[in-house]
Amino acid sequence: MTLCEFRCGFVVILVILGLVSPQCAGQATSERQSQIHESDAMYRRLMAQVSLAQESGDVDEVLTLLQKLEDEAEGRVTPYPPEPLNPSFRIQRYVPISATVAWSRASILAGSAVARDQFQSGKLKTIETRLSELRGVEDISAWAQLGQLAQNTDYEVELLVQLGDRYLQRGWIQAARDCYQRTSIGLRAPVFVNRRVERPESATETSPANDPKDGNVRFSLSDHRSSIPWHFILRLFPDTAVLGQDIVASIQQPIGPSRGSTGVLTPPRVDVMARLVWCSVLEGDIKRAALERRLIEAVYSDDREDKQIWLRTIDRWLAEQRTWEVASATHVASTVTFGGNSTRHPLEPSRPTEKRIDFSKFSDAATPPTFASLKDINGTTVIWEHRLMRRMGNVEVKTEWNSRAMESSTGVLSYYPAIYGDRVFVNELGRILAFDLSTGKAWPDPELNAPLYLHQRNDDAVVPMGYAAMGLPRGTVTIVDDRLYARVGTVVTGWRNPNEFSTRSQSAIVGLDLRREGRLLPGFPIFLSGSEWRNMEFEGSPLVIDRDLFVVVTQRAGVEVQRFVACFDSFSGKLRWRSQLIAGGWVPRSEQANMISHQLLSYSSGRLFLDSGLGVIAALDARTGQMVWLVRHPVVDDFADAYPRSQRFRARDLTPPMIYRDMVICAPSSCRELFALDWGTGDLLWATVEGQATDVTHLLCVIDDKLIASGDRLWWIDIHSGRALARFPENGSDLPGFATPHPRGLGRGCLLDDHVLWPSAGKLLVIDGKLQTTEVRGAAPLIRATLPIGPRLSEGANLVTDGRTLVLATPSRLFAIQP
Repeated sequence: MTLCEFRCGFVVILVILGLVSPQCAGQATSERQSQIHESDAMYRRLMAQVSLAQESGDVDEVLTLLQKLEDEAEGRVTPYPPEPLNPSFRIQRYVPISATVAWSRASILAGSAVARDQFQSGKLKTIETRLSELRGVEDISAWAQLGQLAQNTDYEVELLVQLGDRYLQRGWIQAARDCYQRTSIGLRAPVFVNRRVERPESATETSPANDPKDGNVRFSLSDHRSSIPWHFILRLFPDTAVLGQDIVASIQQPIGPSRGSTGVLTPPRVDVMARLVWCSVLEGDIKRAALERRLIEAVYSDDREDKQIWLRTIDRWLAEQRTWEVASATHVASTVTFGGNSTRHPLEPSRPTEKRIDFSKFSDAATPPTFASLKDINGTTVIWEHRLMRRMGNVEVKTEWNSRAMESSTGVLSYYPAIYGDRVFVNELGRILAFDLSTGKAWPDPELNAPLYLHQRNDDAVVPMGYAAMGLPRGTVTIVDDRLYARVGTVVTGWRNPNEFSTRSQSAIVGLDLRREGRLLPGFPIFLSGSEWRNMEFEGSPLVIDRDLFVVVTQRAGVEVQRFVACFDSFSGKLRWRSQLIAGGWVPRSEQANMISHQLLSYSSGRLFLDSGLGVIAALDARTGQMVWLVRHPVVDDFADAYPRSQRFRARDLTPPMIYRDMVICAPSSCRELFALDWGTGDLLWATVEGQATDVTHLLCVIDDKLIASGDRLWWIDIHSGRALARFPENGSDLPGFATPHPRGLGRGCLLDDHVLWPSAGKLLVIDGKLQTTEVRGAAPLIRATLPIGPRLSEGANLVTDGRTLVLATPSRLFAIQP
C-alpha cells in the first residue's frame, strides 16, 4: 500500500469519527434479533467453496460458483460489513446476495484479463443488440434490466450513465445520482473500519491497538467496508483553495474493488462528475454543487478541453443561484398525505394564495394578543367547527413510561386531516368525513350532513373496548388526482386471540372518486382474503404513485409479528406484487394485548422506504418489491433499560422515514437516537447523541440545512452532522419523575412559509424556522407570536393549513380559523 493511500485512509477515518460522533457508548440494547429474509446455510456453503476455489487459483470454478449463488439467492440478503462502522451506534447493513456476487466477480475479473474476456464474450453481442433496440425507448424497466445484464462488462459504466440520464428525465434525482456514483468507486469517500497494528517490542498489553498516532498502523484492501458522499467531508474544508492530495488520490486511483461502495474500479469521468453537480443544482443545494465543482477542478489538474467546457457550464449553473424546475413523470408533488407528500417532507410548505396568514404584525405587540384582540386586529376567528369521535388511550399497555410525548391518555390526537383544493378530509377510522374548507358544511351534500364514506356503524368494532392494547388509533388519508385512499375498519393490526377460521382481514383499503362525489372506485374496498393472507391486516393509509398503490401489511401469530409490503393497482384494486418478509419479531409486553400500529411507507425516485417498527429499516424497488438494502439498528431493551432513563421515544408510532435529498432520516420507536442513512446504500451518515431529542415524535421539515423535529420540545438539528443546535423550550426534563418542558408541545405542527405553527395547551406558537444569532445565546429560536386560543386547544391538536385557513384537529373537535 502506498503512503498516499495510507494517508487518505487515515484522514477519512478521522473525518468519519467526527461526523458520527460523539455518541454515548454503553446504551442497553436488546439481544433480540429481528427476523429477516437472510442468507441460509446453502449460501454459506457455497461461499466456502468460492474461498477454496480462490485459494487454488481456479478462476473458472469461482465464476461458476458465483453464478450458481446468484441464481439460487431467491431475494435473500446477507450482512455487510460484518463489523460496525461506528462502535457507539452499531447498525448492521444487509445487501442482496446478487450484489455481493457482483462485487466478488468484479474483484476476480479485475485481476484476470483472460477471465474477463471469457466472462463477457457471451454477453457483449446480446447487450449490443438490445442496446440498439432501446435507442429512443424511455422504458425505465427495460433500461434497468439491460444495466443488470451489463454488470462486470465493458458496457457497465456507459449503461449506468444512460440509465441515470433517463432517471433525471423522470425527475428521479436520487436514482440518477446513485447510478452516476456507481460508475466509479472514487465518486464516494471510502471508510476504513479495520486497522492492523504491528506492535513494537516495547508495547504493553494495555497499549491502544488502534491509536492513530501509532506509525505502525496498516490498512489492507479488505478494510474498505463502506462509503459516504464526498460532500460530507468537503464541507469540513470550505476555505481550502486546493483539495488535499489524499482526497484527490483516492478519487483518481480508487483503492480496490470495494464491495461496499457499489461502484466499479475505474477513475471517474469528468462528464459523470459534472452530472453529479447538476443533480445538486436541481435539488437546490448550491453549496454542495460548488464543492463538487472544486472536486472536478482538483481531480483533473490539466487543461483538457472537456474539463474546461464542463467547468464553464457549471459556472453558468451556479451563477444563476436558483433551483431549476424538474419535470417529474410521477405525481409525487401532487400527492397530499401525512407529512405533506410521499417523501414525508413538505417541499412546498403551502400553496401560493392571494391572501395569506400574516403573523409578523403580532411580533411587535406590546402584550401578547388575546383571542378577542386578534379578531379586532386581523379579523381572526373560528369560522366553523365539528365534533369528532373521542378516542381514549387509558387502555394502552405501557411499559416504564407514564405519559406519551406530545399527548395525554385522556386526549388522544388520533386524527390527521388533509386539505385538498377547497375541501378538508378526516379519517375517523370507521368513516371518512369531508367539509367545505371555507364554510365547514358537509361535502358533497351540505343538507344531508352525512359522512363521505361510512364503513362501519358499530364503533366498538373499530376500536374494541375493554381490551388491553399496544398502541393508539391513528387516522390518515392519501389524496392524489381527485382520488382519496385510506385504511378503514378496525384499528387492530395484530389480534391477541385471532379467529383461526377467518380468511379475510377486518381492515380494508378504500378508494373514493372525488370527481364523482366520493363514489367508490372499481375494485374497492380492498380486503386481504385467502389462506395466503391469514391473520393479516393493513397498516396505515397507502401511498399512491401513478397506477401503483403501496401499503404495509402485518401478520401476527402468537407473539410473533411479521411485516410485508404489498402493491395493488390504484384503479382496479388488483394485486401486483407482495414483497418478501421485511422484518419479523416480538413486540415486548404485547402478549396480553391487541396490537394497534400505523406503519407508513415513504417514497423517493422509484424506491420505497419503511421503518418496520421491529428494529429494521428497509429500502425496496417500487417496480418489483425487491430488497435494495436493509439496516438493523440498535433496539433499546424494554426490560433492562428502564427507569430512570428517558422512555419518551417510545411514542414514535407515526414517524415514517423522511427523505431529504440523498438522506433517509429515521426516528424509530425502539431507539432513542435519530439517525440518517444514505439513500443509495443504507450507510450510516450520522446519529444524534444518546439522550438528546429523545422526546421527538415528528420529523417536520428541513429549513436552512437544519432538521426541525417536534415532541415535547422543538429541536433544530444540523442536517449534515446530526448535532443538536437549539431547542425550545430549554426548561424541563425527559426523565421520569421530573417536570416536563413548559410550554409543552401537544400535537403535530405545520409549516407556513419559514414559520412553524406549534400547538401547546390552550395556545398556538408561531416560531421562526430559521435560528436567529444573538451575542448572548448564539443561535436561538425566535418566537414570532403567541396566539391564545383557549379551551378548544387545552388538549392540543394536529394542524394543517393551505396558507389561508388553519385547520385544527383536537381529540374531539375539528375547527378552522382564518384571517
